[in-house]
Amino acid sequence: TEPPVRVAGDDVRRALMAAAQSKRDAAIVALRFGSGMRLGELASLLADDVDLDASSVLVRRTKAGRPRVVPVLPFALPALRAWLTVRARRDVDTGALRLTQTDTPLGYEAIKSVCDRLSERAGVAFSPHDARRWFATDWVRRGGSEAGLQRVRGRSSSRMVSRYTRMAGEQLAVDEAQRLFGTAS
Repeated sequence: TEPPVRVAGDDVRRALMAAAQSKRDAAIVALRFGSGMRLGELASLLADDVDLDASSVLVRRTKAGRPRVVPVLPFALPALRAWLTVRARRDVDTGALRLTQTDTPLGYEAIKSVCDRLSERAGVAFSPHDARRWFATDWVRRGGSEAGLQRVRGRSSSRMVSRYTRMAGEQLAVDEAQRLFGTAS
């Protein structure tokens, strides 16, 4: 059997958002949960890759080496829009979406550090991959197909998608039963 793996809940997402002290950090959390992107993919995003009208981002540098369009869930759009507004006011020479205080691109390790700092400030257990698991579980919980999730996450096989949904299987089954039959009165 596979060891249990933590899947962050909505409470963790809300706590991390509340702990964010800048529009940039709030956008990082929102995109982590609202897109299911890998941390490295998030680090490589350019501001021009964001399409707020289509609620999506273009991920040019993926683990598989094939660009893909990733949807951004509605709850993440206000934080992303707010950061893009702040970013547009800064006179920067880089197209990077994420910037340091000195307007240089924010890389993988720096984004991981932001997530660690927010986790500590919020008092919640969180690793950047927890958001990726949350996205997968929420996708299936809402009735999304495993094939659609596989494509959005940039997977060539369904192995990891199946693993994530198996790990949260009991909770997904309870959610499905409540959706199908309602709750007992």
